[in-house]
Amino acid sequence: MSMNLDELTRNCFQSGFSAPKWLALCRKFIDNGSIPQSHDIIENNLSNSILVLFSSYPGDSELQGYLKYAIHSGMLSLATYVTTFLQAARSPDLHAVSTLDLLCRVALEAYYASGMAPIGSVVSFAETPATILNKIQDAIALLRTAITLPISHFHQLTSSASQLTTLLLSCVSDFSQISNTQAAVLYTDANDLHSSLLHSSLRFETNLHQMLETFCFSLSLSMGDDMKAAREAQMIQSMQLGMGKTDVQGSDSDVITFSLVFHQWIHQRGHDYGVGSANDAVAVLIATLRWTAWTPRVFYTQLLTTALMCLTQNPGMSTIWRAFIVGRLPSLLASFESANKGDHTSKGDWRTAMSSALDYIYRRPDLIVECEQILSQATGNSDEDLGRSFNRDLLHSLIRHDLVNSELALQLDPTFNVESGSRLFAEAQEAGADFVLYLENKLGLDVEITDACNWVARIWRDSSTHHIFAHVMLKRFTQFATSLDTDDLSHLCKILYTSDYALDILALHVKLTEVVFRGLKFLEEFDCGAVGDPQTAVSHLGDVVLLVQYVIIRFRLNSSHISMMDQSISASYLFSSTNVQDPGTLSLDEASSFTAWFKALFDSNSEGIEDTIIRSTPPKLLLRLSTSLIAQALRTKLDSDVLNNGVSYFTSSLLNWTLFNVIRGVLKEFESTRPMNPAFLEILQAFILSTSCPRPVLLLCKDQLHALTTLKRTKSVATFNAGAVRNKLAEVTGRSNLDVSKMVAVNVHDWKEQPKQDMHNAFTAASGQKAPSLDVEKSLRILPPTKFLQYLWSEIVISGSMRETETIKRMATFVLATPRSSETPPLLPIFLHVVLPSLISNIDSQQPAEQNVTVDILVTIISSALTAAAHLDWAVRTICGEHRPVLGQHSPAMVRQLAAELRAQKDKHAGRLVAQKLAASQGFVSNFPFFVTELNV
Repeated sequence: MSMNLDELTRNCFQSGFSAPKWLALCRKFIDNGSIPQSHDIIENNLSNSILVLFSSYPGDSELQGYLKYAIHSGMLSLATYVTTFLQAARSPDLHAVSTLDLLCRVALEAYYASGMAPIGSVVSFAETPATILNKIQDAIALLRTAITLPISHFHQLTSSASQLTTLLLSCVSDFSQISNTQAAVLYTDANDLHSSLLHSSLRFETNLHQMLETFCFSLSLSMGDDMKAAREAQMIQSMQLGMGKTDVQGSDSDVITFSLVFHQWIHQRGHDYGVGSANDAVAVLIATLRWTAWTPRVFYTQLLTTALMCLTQNPGMSTIWRAFIVGRLPSLLASFESANKGDHTSKGDWRTAMSSALDYIYRRPDLIVECEQILSQATGNSDEDLGRSFNRDLLHSLIRHDLVNSELALQLDPTFNVESGSRLFAEAQEAGADFVLYLENKLGLDVEITDACNWVARIWRDSSTHHIFAHVMLKRFTQFATSLDTDDLSHLCKILYTSDYALDILALHVKLTEVVFRGLKFLEEFDCGAVGDPQTAVSHLGDVVLLVQYVIIRFRLNSSHISMMDQSISASYLFSSTNVQDPGTLSLDEASSFTAWFKALFDSNSEGIEDTIIRSTPPKLLLRLSTSLIAQALRTKLDSDVLNNGVSYFTSSLLNWTLFNVIRGVLKEFESTRPMNPAFLEILQAFILSTSCPRPVLLLCKDQLHALTTLKRTKSVATFNAGAVRNKLAEVTGRSNLDVSKMVAVNVHDWKEQPKQDMHNAFTAASGQKAPSLDVEKSLRILPPTKFLQYLWSEIVISGSMRETETIKRMATFVLATPRSSETPPLLPIFLHVVLPSLISNIDSQQPAEQNVTVDILVTIISSALTAAAHLDWAVRTICGEHRPVLGQHSPAMVRQLAAELRAQKDKHAGRLVAQKLAASQGFVSNFPFFVTELNV
């Protein structure tokens, strides 16, 4: 098993190695190329490998010695150490006075020993003003932590932290390159700290007060008047909320709410509660409308503005966003308006609201122009795309779904032509055919797959056709699968897994679980023994296997539980054939099939694969035995002609559908076999370079195959052409030949930290008035829910210190109260019943002033998330007819349990505060009137 610097440092420390011996081992580890990263990354990793141990060994002098020696040796620069220490100091795991003081002293002693100015030592010459200001912000956070920690007679943390902060403050002089947002955040932090110091009796660096005043003044000058006014208004609103003067659920200027929802719909397209499930998506829209209490005008203005911002901020996925905005969103809004009829709003109200929203958008031509430019770069200038306009296509779509009329479109865009709609619709009309029939003919069995895929590419560029295409494909797939029509179903599956666009269109308009469910039912019911040509039947059946495998992995569906209409089916057997099985462990029937297939494939006297062997072997069993058949052939060391003849069946349509499992199984065998067997590489190469190797196999195995081409030991096998393999993968994926070794190393090293970084990036984007994105499902595949929620709370506390109440509320409500796929653990009950008690205990140990602020934040989150959950319960029950709790528990049950738990924590001051403030919230109590009664039982 490979080791990283964290593990190496931990092992050395626990084994009692001296600092020189530890660093020598680290240097050897790095020189061996185990972590081929840049020097900066290596320094960061080295520093963090020591810092992380202080959470288990607070104030340890041996660990301090490791840091000092690393800095003294030059392996770790002082500037890098200061950066990593200040970032790590934000973690509660290091909040021990002895630890933080010791770590400050390491930096200060190294600085004074260097004899250099702060610039060039504590801060490197290469750091930008924005980066230095980030360090200062972290240093201010450290000082705020120091003030709240218990006083120690042995450690002067406030003194050492203030010295370090003073050194950093002396390093910044240019405020012209920083954004207004960063300046405003820093101004708030520095001003609050300055106020705290004025009322504190603790010891601080002599010059700190004056330097903070100068720093705040410089920041104030760098901010425009509008920015300062906005910050002041936000502070007033936060103060009102803290004093219980408002229960505002919405803001008229908010890109956070819809951005998070839209990004989830795009990331999780094809899942339950995704954009492909119309009723689920409409329920989310209605719940959002009720939770925010927005007027129709505000609702549509926020929705459209945010959608366009999402497109501009995701240029790499701009065509997906176009397909969503033009091809899917209008149909959802039409369904939303129909479902929302009984909510005291008329169709006229929504028509006026949409007109107002579009008028607002068209008074921001910069946003529309940016969308057009990004899409132009993404789609190129083909004849099909010339003259196409994103905003006119959107207007056409809105008109087609009766959301606006053509008169408004002409007012907004005088060049708009009602007649210049879809070219594809026009072609069908010219051919005298209904568009659905025209489409079916273009994708029929007599059409070559290449021609059909070219046609799908035209469909992709014309978003107005997407809805029809998706439902035609689903209808035909269902019809062919139900009737066991292997020829037509195989052809349809090939189109879906060969085209770059077909599945993306499908995922935006239908639930992919329905496609997978129908395919799995077909595989269960089809009997190869009952057909006239079993070889052709098996190859057609293989196309269904390939599509189902591809859809499940690409869209991350739960293979063990595919549900539809209260029925459930497992697809696990499609992925469980990787392991090589000893023929001696097989049952009698399985062993008999294994022997028959091995003889047919790899016996020099074999006459090939006869129909009888195919009829007698269920496809599930053949799939399970395929990897073992290849492995047995390689171990037997057959004559090369015999081996190649047998392998050729796996590169033909008869058995190439087994290759996903076979390639992964052969890779595992190659990695575990010592000494190395070149035959494994030669067989893999034969599979990959074969012209009949299915596209889904290469797409699903590309990461492992890329990694294989970078291994040193593969270079010694003259018959293995790593370049040809990489070129084939690049051809299939449509990507250039990247520096894969570096990419793989970084991904493997950083993947566990990715959720934390994603959370931080989302909060940063939200604070900066950008459209944030947070893929919660992805994070929960890496982290347990409680750890993920702790990261959420850490970011909430940081934003809370900046008075960003609206950001906190919207981000937390999205994480806690947004419905997700069934395999994602419900986060709101976990937060309320598992995480909240520990938060209350931690808050109880804070100073009273900080305690009140933190409790206000907590109450805002609880109230907002539970209110959103109540609206979601109602919307899902009304729109979807679904009575099971979509968030793990129904909201009333969560509130009753919360009341009981808060009642049990009345001995804690923070627990009493949370209960009192929730009971005093008119908005919360109006939604849950029984809360006060339950609280006082």
